[in-house]
Amino acid sequence: MFVSIDRSEQPVGSQNKQSYKRRINLPVAATASDSKAIPKSVPAEFRIRRLSKLSRDLVHNSFGGDRPPTDVTADNKSRVNEKSPGVFLDRGGVSNEEVGYIYRSEQLKLIPSAALAVKRLNERGLVVVVVSNQSAIGRGVCPDGEIQRVNASLSKQLLFEGARISRFYYCPHHPTECKGEYRRICEFRKPRPGMLRQAASESNLDLENGFIVGDYMSDIEAGLNAGCKTVLIESREHSELYERQNGHECIASSLVDTVNSIFKG
Repeated sequence: MFVSIDRSEQPVGSQNKQSYKRRINLPVAATASDSKAIPKSVPAEFRIRRLSKLSRDLVHNSFGGDRPPTDVTADNKSRVNEKSPGVFLDRGGVSNEEVGYIYRSEQLKLIPSAALAVKRLNERGLVVVVVSNQSAIGRGVCPDGEIQRVNASLSKQLLFEGARISRFYYCPHHPTECKGEYRRICEFRKPRPGMLRQAASESNLDLENGFIVGDYMSDIEAGLNAGCKTVLIESREHSELYERQNGHECIASSLVDTVNSIFKG
């Protein structure tokens, strides 16, 4: 079970339930201007490589060139019904500050650079959705309606800065810590890929050429399980990451650094 909240101003795209299961190999990336240093445990070569392949894939598959199409002409009519690469964002630690369970909208603090990052993704024609685990509902910490108000507050703050989230998805379950019907294994709880696949189905998104940005390994694993590219934001889980490093995770210090690296220049 999951909950989908549509914050888009446009109708949802066609229903297509295709999913992808293969893993995508990517370089690990960081920028020279990162505001936070990559941990010393990160091998040196990972600190200097950028998201170059992800950038090439997104630009080529989204627009067939350097810039997004601005009108429907004979050259780009054939692309109108094609899938758009999806951008899947975790909420806490990516778009808003990580402060534990947020159960009131006034607790929400937008990361200052997040709006700029989302706006730039919007300008490139990419569909941005938020996918988050919200077991606070099932634990009895926060009612479902308040989570929706928190998401609405995040959407409003981003819109004020000219940035738009198309949809919010969240799962209230946990396999061991929730109460009653909420205590169960759920296909939509990350690291399972249900939320990403549902978003792809409802908004006609291309999982294979899209990517997920998160600060937990569960975000990365959800992306891999859905067939996405993945970007890990620096967080407390980095030591775990490098114990399990398989060469497919990209590293960035923030969402805006991720976007700046992808669309560098």
